[in-house]
Amino acid sequence: MVAVDGSGNTAGATRIGRLPDMTVKRSVSLPDDVAQWLDQQPNVSAAITAAVRVQMARVHLDEVLRRAGIEATEAGRARWRERLSTPIPAEALAEGRRMLGRAG
Repeated sequence: MVAVDGSGNTAGATRIGRLPDMTVKRSVSLPDDVAQWLDQQPNVSAAITAAVRVQMARVHLDEVLRRAGIEATEAGRARWRERLSTPIPAEALAEGRRMLGRAG
């Protein structure tokens, strides 16, 4: 039995007789490629948990940025992905290491 609020919503509700943060089983429908990938994982629950937590962190980051007045857009993310995909030149890495060595 699942606890519900006055409106009949179950969001945030815990199983009756269970403590919060305990494991709950869910049944989901997945695209074939995702199901095939999961079939290859040694621990499906851990793989799903990791993926969901990444998404949760992204949503949280978007909210923090929004509160700071920064609206993260897909176009902006794409620009940063492109910018960060270029390797840092060896000379710049060496200079950064030299600078860090002097700072310590």
